[in-house]
Amino acid sequence: MWPHLLLVALAFGVYANALGNGFVSDDNSQLLANPLVTNWRLFFQIFLHNNWAFTGQQISNYYRPIQAAFYLLLYYAFGFNAFIFHLVMVLIHVANTLLIYRLARRWLPSDRAALVAGILFAVHPIHSEAVVWIAVLPDVLLTFVALTALGLFVRWEAAPRRGQIAVLAALYFLALLTKEPGAMLAPLLAGYEFFFLGRPVWRRTRTQPGDQAPMRPLRDNWEFYASLTGVFGIYALLRIHALGGFAPSQGGYNHLHGKVLLLSVISILGEYLGGLVAPIHLNYFHFFEATTSVTATVLVSLTAEVGIVAAIFLLRNDGAKSDSALSRNLRLISYGLFFLLVSLAPALNINGVGENVVAERYLYFPSVGFVIVAAAVWEWLAAKQPRIAWSVVAALVVASIWLVVPRNRDWHDDLRLLTVSVAASPKSATLLGNLGSVEAQRGDYDAAIQTDFKALQTPAPPLELALFHYNLGSAYLHQGRNQDAVSELEKAIALKSDYAEARVNLGIAREALGDIPGAIAAEEEALALRPNYGEAYNELALLRIRAKDYPAAITLLQRALAVNSRHTEAYINLGTAYNGSHRFQEASEAFRKAIEVDPGHPSIYIAHYDLGLSYSHLNSLEAAALEFSKALQLRPDYAPARDALAQTQNMLQQQPRANR
Repeated sequence: MWPHLLLVALAFGVYANALGNGFVSDDNSQLLANPLVTNWRLFFQIFLHNNWAFTGQQISNYYRPIQAAFYLLLYYAFGFNAFIFHLVMVLIHVANTLLIYRLARRWLPSDRAALVAGILFAVHPIHSEAVVWIAVLPDVLLTFVALTALGLFVRWEAAPRRGQIAVLAALYFLALLTKEPGAMLAPLLAGYEFFFLGRPVWRRTRTQPGDQAPMRPLRDNWEFYASLTGVFGIYALLRIHALGGFAPSQGGYNHLHGKVLLLSVISILGEYLGGLVAPIHLNYFHFFEATTSVTATVLVSLTAEVGIVAAIFLLRNDGAKSDSALSRNLRLISYGLFFLLVSLAPALNINGVGENVVAERYLYFPSVGFVIVAAAVWEWLAAKQPRIAWSVVAALVVASIWLVVPRNRDWHDDLRLLTVSVAASPKSATLLGNLGSVEAQRGDYDAAIQTDFKALQTPAPPLELALFHYNLGSAYLHQGRNQDAVSELEKAIALKSDYAEARVNLGIAREALGDIPGAIAAEEEALALRPNYGEAYNELALLRIRAKDYPAAITLLQRALAVNSRHTEAYINLGTAYNGSHRFQEASEAFRKAIEVDPGHPSIYIAHYDLGLSYSHLNSLEAAALEFSKALQLRPDYAPARDALAQTQNMLQQQPRANR
């Protein structure tokens, strides 16, 4: 058991300080603000749309329903507990480490080399983003599914029978639904047969009498690969139905072609290979610039890449000459290099992967091949110089811990992550825009405005400029500079006509300027663009409440809560509308729900105060006094609660206890 315990200790220990981190970056949208995660009734909707459809983004290449389904299960079990979500990520990484060790024991000449493969995977610094960032769950989960399938395939001697074929086909389908590189599992299984076992993929030959190996037939695998092909076909149909095409956003961020595309792919692949060998300068957002000419970097990258491809086939051929330990090691290195390139291939689709072209998380799955190759090479060194070999492992572990443990802290919160990332990638307008948003969320609007101006002065495509104008307008809105806010938000909408969020804030700014018809029009336009936009329903309902049209407000707020059952402000506003309609019992239920959903919400003192008013109308004076007191505990300077509490206490003193 000691190798397993050592690997668990390393894989868990190196990320233990990440368990105190919060939700960052895409966690806030993919998880916290995702209605598909908080409403089990929408479960089947997860499989019918792209990953970002809930935000109104209709065109995307990402179809990963398992991600939201997994989040939903965790949410219903534990709520939005950041510790639990981080713990699950780390535990999946631990499981992947153990799976690699078990596989390596079947492949490598010695258990010590298998242990080294597990150690390298457990602590490799390039994994920090994938393990620490909750939103990239698909990368670690895909690796778990793929390693499970590969382990079974190896255990069944790469000749599965029909029941076993069904299991592997189901795992392949799960991999496909987890993340797009799951499609590479089929060629990885075929590659295991061809490169490591050294045998034809489709047809088997019976061993003849007189051969050294005992005579026994090998199964043809055509049924197996036909099954995988059929599974991929089903997945393709689901994907096309959900996305409106197999890859409808191809070219959504980058439009490279010809020489520039080729040189950029060569450079990016070289950068990925370099990240596996020397994982330094770790960064959440690697700024991408297309490679337009042949440089020294391109030449070095191309040389390494051609060398790897040549090594795959040369080592396979040399290893096929015998079944000695050396030949087996050569074939394993061949397969490990094949694993690395094939699993990394989807990340080289520059025009299809999105804005963040180079991402460290894309190396989590391919690194399986890398650590297998590294362990096979290490075995050769250990046979000659065991002390040096183990010293190298010890040095790598220490260096990795030195890099990973501080890196984990960078993911503690959005402000820290983006501040570090802007320093590492100062040319990235995206990072500046995101940093401005976070500064605004923290109430530092002066800093947010300065950051937004920097972002607007940085070269960026129109859609990003729209975001920066939106951020700047939103910051002005919070400062009460409503005319400036209207100007910036209208610029954002001019650059992005379907910008629903900008229209919501434009409605708020117009209302503050007294333009009520304009405010209503902006909110209705937002809902026309995104029919399930809870914030737009909420803001439009507020306008109805101020016009004392309580029935209309109640209908709008019920729609908002149907979209997101954890919308705290919608519950508070619903209670206000019920109070206005003299439906005090229903109002009290809405306020209690707001407090239950988010007791730490900045406006929750209002919920306590309004709940006290509802109780007063229901003649529950002691309960009312308690709620007014709670409102004052949260905000001691809130005069309405102080006055209401004094009045209620006065009434209590004049009322017999039996009537309280």
